[in-house]
Order: sequence, then C-alpha cells, then structure tokens
Amino acid sequence: MQINSLASSEQHKGYQMQNKHTLLISTILLFAACGFGQTYVSGAVSGVWDASGNPYYVTDSVCVPRGMELRIEPGCRIIFDGHYKFCVDTLASFKAIGTARDSIWFYSEDTLVAYDIGGFAGIRFYGSAPGCSLLYCDISKGRAGVECDVYGGGGLFLRSFVGVVKHCRFTHCIAGRDRPPASRGGAAIRIEGRTSDVLVEQCEFSDGYTYMFGGGISVATGDALIKDCYFHDNIAGTGGGIDVISRGDVQILNNTITNNRSLFYGAGIHVGGTYAEISGNSITYNSSDQYAGGIKISEWDNSSIKRNLISHNIASEIGGGIYCVDSRNFIANNIIANNSAYYGGGIIIEGWYSYIDFVSNTVVKNEAYEGGGVCIGTYSGPNLINNIFYKNEGVLGNDVHLGDPRYPSMSCTCFVAYNLLDSSECYIVPSSNLIWGDGNCADDPRFSDTLYFNPLPTSVVLNRGTSGVYSPIAGRIINAPLYDFFGNPRPFGDGYDIGAIEFTMDEIQEFNNQVPEREILITPNPFREQVTVDTGTKGRWHLKIYDLEGREIYRTDNPPLVWKPAQGTEGGVYIAVIKGSTFMESRKVVYLK
Repeated sequence: MQINSLASSEQHKGYQMQNKHTLLISTILLFAACGFGQTYVSGAVSGVWDASGNPYYVTDSVCVPRGMELRIEPGCRIIFDGHYKFCVDTLASFKAIGTARDSIWFYSEDTLVAYDIGGFAGIRFYGSAPGCSLLYCDISKGRAGVECDVYGGGGLFLRSFVGVVKHCRFTHCIAGRDRPPASRGGAAIRIEGRTSDVLVEQCEFSDGYTYMFGGGISVATGDALIKDCYFHDNIAGTGGGIDVISRGDVQILNNTITNNRSLFYGAGIHVGGTYAEISGNSITYNSSDQYAGGIKISEWDNSSIKRNLISHNIASEIGGGIYCVDSRNFIANNIIANNSAYYGGGIIIEGWYSYIDFVSNTVVKNEAYEGGGVCIGTYSGPNLINNIFYKNEGVLGNDVHLGDPRYPSMSCTCFVAYNLLDSSECYIVPSSNLIWGDGNCADDPRFSDTLYFNPLPTSVVLNRGTSGVYSPIAGRIINAPLYDFFGNPRPFGDGYDIGAIEFTMDEIQEFNNQVPEREILITPNPFREQVTVDTGTKGRWHLKIYDLEGREIYRTDNPPLVWKPAQGTEGGVYIAVIKGSTFMESRKVVYLK
C-alpha cells in the first residue's frame, strides 16, 4: 500500500499525487493490533482522535490539509518516532482541547535533544482557519532544526494564526543552531504574520533554548496578548523569556519571568523597534551575559512599562533591571530593587531620542560601578518625577549617574522633581546638565517590608509627590499615574505619595516601625489547587489575597494559612499579604488554573 507522506516545503499548499488531477484529501496510516490500542499516523490527517487510540505514533510528518479539520480530545498521547512535523495547512482547523485533569501530550521519547539531534519538529501552522486552539496541552522536546526550513518555533510555529494557546506547558524546546545564521527564534513559540492575533494565557515555559530570539516566546509580526504565564530557566540570545520585534500590538501582562538567561541582552524581556505594554509582571533573578538583566527596550518603540516587580536581576555590563536605548517610553509604578550591573544597576537610559518619562517608581538597593540606581548616558533627556531613590550603591553615583566620562562632549540632560533623592548621591559629568526642579527631598523613606517596600504611616514620602509638573526638557506637563503598583487609586490622602505604592491606612496601620527580616515560605508557587503560607513562627497571623486591581478576594486568620481558590476564580497573578503583630510581607502568587 502506497502511503502519501509530507514532502513539501514549509508553505506546503496541499498534497498532489502523480496524477495532477487527483487530490489526496485525507490519509491515515493505521496499524492497530487488536488489544494493543496503538495508532500509527503519517501523511494527511483529519477527523477526531480520542484516547481510545492511544498512543498515537507519528512515523512520518503529518498535516491537516487545506480546508480540513482535526480535533484531538482529552487524554491523547502523540509520540513522534523521529524529527517529524505536525503541520496545519491554509484554512485548516486544528483543535487540541484537553482538560485540567486530562491533558493532551505531544512529545518525543528521545533522551537527548540538542541543536541538530533528537526531538520532533513542532506543531506548525501556516495560515490556518481562525479559531484554532490548544488547551491543556503538554509539548515537550520540540526542535525547529534544518528540516523545518524556518529555524523558529520549536514547540509551536504560528504564521498568520488567529487563535488561543491556553493552560499549556512547554518544556525542553529548541529553535535553531548554536551559531549564526542560527534561527528566527522562539524556542517554544514563534509568532509571525501581520494577520496573526494570538492569545497565550496561563502557560508554563521552561528549559527552552535558542541562540537568537525568545527562549520562551518570539513575536516577530502580528498582535499577541501574553498573560498570566510562567517563564523560567530558558536561554536565548535576546529575550531569555520573551522577545518582541513585532510591528503589531503586543501586551505582556501579569506574567512571572524568573531565572532566565540571555547571551546578549534582555534576559527577562526584549522589545525592539515596536510598541509593547509590559505591565503587572514579576521579573526576578534573570541574568544577562551582556546587557539588561530584566528588560531591554530599544529603537523608538514608545512602550509602557508599568506596575512590574523588577528585582534581583543581573547584567554583566549594562542595565541590571532595565536598559532603555534610543527609545521613548513611559515607565511608572515599578519596584526596581536589588539589581546589579557595571553601568546602571537599576536602570540605564541612553542614546538618541531617549526621552523617558520615569514616574512614581521605587528604586532601592541596586548596585553598579556607574549609577547604582540610574545611569543616564549620552544624548538622552529623561524626566524623573515622584520616584524613590534609596540605598543604591555606585562608585560613581549611588543613586544617579549623569553623562559619560569617556565621551564628555556627548552631553545629556535630566529633569528631576518631587523625588526622594539626595543630591550628594548624584554624580554629574561636567558637560551634562541636571535640572533640579521643585519638591525633591532626602530622608529615610521608612519602609514596612523589603519585598515591595510599602511606606509606613510615618514615611516622608506620603503626600509629598505631585499630580503633574511641567518639564523644561519635554516642554509639557508630565502627569502622575492614576493608580499605584497594586492598582489602588491615587491619591489616597491629601496628596500623591512618592514612589510606586500609595499608602492606604487599611493595609498597614497596625504595624509599628520596627519590622524584622523574616523568611516567609509560600508553597507551591505557582500552584494549581491550593497554596500554603508558612511564617516559620507561632502567633496570630493574617492572610489576605488581592487581585492586581486591588480587590480583596480572600482572607483568613486561621492557621494553617491556606488559600484554595473558589470555583470560578480566574487563573493568574495575585498578591498575598501576610500580617503579624509587628510584621507585614507582600508576595506574588501564581494560580495556574
């Protein structure tokens, strides 16, 4: 029996027999030995796969042909016997819809997967019908290698794709080679095509690798919403977690991005030459071999970076927390703490047209040789309004370093107003200009905790900020954000508070000023069913859970402190506030529904 197998290009537009007038619509090679319950597939596929045919062994590349539909039901296991593709052709429909208790698995049994060894060639969409979806799928050991023609999307390659990827898990996926020309990137997912409109929600990405773009996700063109996902232990040339160069509308919301690495820049997120909204993310413990341990923003992208926790990231050279170059961005309500680099421990701003509005951020305990808090480089002109700069460390400028002593003729200008900023902690290269506006003050801000740096009731930052101030650099009024880091409305009292968090009496009024360091264990985190808070000591403790809009959704003061989300609770990132008699701590927890 002659079976048609996939032998066309990445754009494969259908299958043709030797007789040019005959179209092979659907061919499934089925060897199901009675009692063994296993199915062998290759060539063109359509119809319905259910768990009764498990396992499905892919013995050659398969494709859902143009106009056809394949539906994969919960519990199916698709095992690839070689480096074969699973393709979805133009206007074909593909729905792999598992459940929380019964996932769908796509994987290779290879024990070794490297740049040119092992794995399967991913699930690859080429202008498929709108509405394709993958829910509760586990995709492991996908590799976009030489057989894929396009070195991108080790797990999923989404070209001109309109659909949903939700509750999926991607592990040990690879895109490209270990040297240039390496890949288009996207170790787990590659999105491209101007008509693409993709929702990626509540997915986990781990142990991905690409020499180029996006250890987790690469967005090249099209629109994408990436929300409530968990990126960890991925490696990429740029964008260890996420890389965006799309000319579309990209939103990166409420994700946990931790322990990723970049070989060049943007260990957490890289955005270049486009607009992206980066909001509500926890970006922690990422490391870059060169630039931007947390986020790199470049090339006139006008992105917004709001309400993110950016902490404990490292860059060997530039920008421990954030690196902004040749860009105009609005950066507000972020907590930027405990990051380190050689230049700009918290953030570095440099390059032509880098007119950044840096408003209502908390910048504390960052380290660098030049500019422990912020380093402002050549030709840039940022505005620093309503920010806290405190206990940053730098040889040349603990809190602020302005100008480049190596290129004194390349001047820059910075306007500062209504900040908690000590002028003695600033280093200014003679050719550069620091415009000292109204409302700046220098004092101990008096925080209640060391994670989010909530202000105490006695803090000097309360009511000392501004709702808006005229900038002589920008030639306009720069307004403060209407909400704080937690989503609480501003102002709460008589005026705007300085920093990322607006003080609210109902949160911390019972706490005194002596707050000891304490180890709080929250396990598991992320979690699927319930999360437990261990304070390490006895006594009366309170647990409150808030969503990112600041709404309280749960509270308990009965030990053990456990949150089991009620039915109907959306998956995503939540804020756990733990209180004792003399202690408060706030942590992000991730509910993977």
